[in-house]
Amino acid sequence: MTRSSLAPSRSEVGSIARSPTIGPTGARSLLVVALALLTTGCRLDVLAGADVRADGSGTAVVQLGLDEALLEELETLELDATAEIAAADAAPGWDVSRARGPDRELVVTLTREVAEPDGFSQVFHDLQSGLAAEDPALLVDLDVAVTDEGGASVVGSAELRAPETAGVTMDGAAVGPDRQRLQELVDEHVAASVAVTLPGRVTEHDGVLDGRTVRWDLDDGPVEFAATSTPPPWWSVVPPSSVAAAVVLTVAALLVVRWWRRRAAA
Repeated sequence: MTRSSLAPSRSEVGSIARSPTIGPTGARSLLVVALALLTTGCRLDVLAGADVRADGSGTAVVQLGLDEALLEELETLELDATAEIAAADAAPGWDVSRARGPDRELVVTLTREVAEPDGFSQVFHDLQSGLAAEDPALLVDLDVAVTDEGGASVVGSAELRAPETAGVTMDGAAVGPDRQRLQELVDEHVAASVAVTLPGRVTEHDGVLDGRTVRWDLDDGPVEFAATSTPPPWWSVVPPSSVAAAVVLTVAALLVVRWWRRRAAA
């Protein structure tokens, strides 16, 4: 990959000032610099989603995927993806993990447990609440509802907002592409999506279905989405310990019956 003119040499790094981290995402400085460095061959994947259980609880997920070319540019600026995110103390309750994907990309995942259906909407709103209007963000509005039987439905909207500036200054002056160029970079090099996993068989949706997971891509701009599922099979919501106990009792009952029959026959 040809080095972007936006990426300074190591000798210039000391004169760069990054905007302070703003908002509970904890990753504004990482994202704006990443966007400013996006050139041909670089890619940034952004995903927000939820894994909904039959009782309305579940897990909210935010995930960033940075390819090797982008990681090299970030290393030049001495930025670490996980450190930038984990350093934020304004988003309590989120767990951060990092892993290498199948193409050696870095996947940074933030997860948070949610206790009830309304919690999904709340946690995403909390993530976005501290952002300024010029900050980059994957804006997600996610409403989850669960029936008494365990069926679930989700409706919402999502938008990938490009930053107004790169958020980087050199010797006190702003550097990097303007807002129009940043939007072009986002459209060309950032892949954003929303994915929701429902507890039962998905019966209605307007996205791409894979098993119980529906995904909506933001390739053509903001999206509105909806999906509905049936209640899950009864055995899928029984605690593992209960399933194990039922198996043990069933085996014991069969052994007793077999022993009784043999004794009766004798």
